[in-house]
Amino acid sequence: MSKLYKLMEVIRFAMQSAIRSLVLDSLLAFVQFVSDACLETMDCPDDLTWNSDFINSPYKPKTCPIFIVDLVLEPTGVRYSTPIENFETKVHSLFNNAILASHKIPHVEKFIMKNLFITGTPLLESVGLHEQEVEELRSTLRKSLGQAIIPLRAYAAHYQTFMPLLNLNIEQFAKWVLTINQSIIIITSTLVFCTLFSLF
Repeated sequence: MSKLYKLMEVIRFAMQSAIRSLVLDSLLAFVQFVSDACLETMDCPDDLTWNSDFINSPYKPKTCPIFIVDLVLEPTGVRYSTPIENFETKVHSLFNNAILASHKIPHVEKFIMKNLFITGTPLLESVGLHEQEVEELRSTLRKSLGQAIIPLRAYAAHYQTFMPLLNLNIEQFAKWVLTINQSIIIITSTLVFCTLFSLF
């Protein structure tokens, strides 16, 4: 073997080692970032029910939240502006794409030795999608995101109690009130007010 060949092999191994370290460190940092945001939800039971406080959540992350969603109340029910099932899918897609992006790095030999006939583009080896370390990180990511979805579902479910109020036809209700005896109007208005007040 020539000295040049040995040098190119050393460079190739050094590059592969650097890529591997970079990818694994980046994946670990990404998983840690997501896990830190989900830390407050890790002890949530699957059958969590939301308490009566709609404003102050005990599940707020200590850092900035990763996603921002709006709760949408529709006549058909309660939903989020982004389906919560999409979060896990998108985050896993980002995770996998980070690994796959490192699979397309060409070997430097083809660019240095331009007169050498090399078929195709030899690529550097990188981290595999199903290596044990990657699977462990993926499992941690899946668990964190799964736990973070539990309070979201509980919060949305708690708003279901307000659906009759949301679907109330104000015009029909006003006509109905006007057709009733004046003394009953006072009682009914009081009851409606008390009922609405108790909901909040």
